[in-house]
Amino acid sequence: MDNNADPKRSLREHLKHTLAQITPDQRTIAALKVADQLRALPEYQRATTILAYASLPTELDLDPFIRAALTDSKSIALPRTEPSGTGMHPVLISNLDDDLETGRYRIRSPRSTRDRADPHDIDLVLVPGLGFDESMSRLGRGAGFYDRWIHAHPREDTRLVGVSYDEQLVDRIPTDAHDRAMDLLVTPTRVIRSQSGHTKEEA
Repeated sequence: MDNNADPKRSLREHLKHTLAQITPDQRTIAALKVADQLRALPEYQRATTILAYASLPTELDLDPFIRAALTDSKSIALPRTEPSGTGMHPVLISNLDDDLETGRYRIRSPRSTRDRADPHDIDLVLVPGLGFDESMSRLGRGAGFYDRWIHAHPREDTRLVGVSYDEQLVDRIPTDAHDRAMDLLVTPTRVIRSQSGHTKEEA
């Protein structure tokens, strides 16, 4: 396939290469900085139940944030893929070390014995992606798990927060009609939020 005819595919390949260049030390520092950024958000401080994610090896690591949020007495859910492979559902955890298992492709997910979270209880959704832009558009990995889940569980006051390295911000993400924009973007050095169709960066 000609990448010029498929801008999402071309951008995915570029961003995967970019992520592969981030060093282990950079990853550790970024994870700690993002944990601090997220915990400082008013949306986090108001939230009771948060859908986070167990990071892939190249994704920004949310483990430090999850451990801190559990200490803050937040309810934390992580996605578990349905056996059919067509969807996901949020599952509550209380301990990162005990409540997760590693499946195919080194993907961590909650054990099947853990209780599901009620999607209507989720105040904050932390969304991974390959890339984001300042208009709040997101480029996923192509499986569509988050897009389908978000559209299936609309709740007007649930905030969607894109989480990424600074290197994952690009000038423009190509979008389709079904793509849902983020409400905020959080990187190790920036917090950008949507305001009535415009974006505003916090100091």
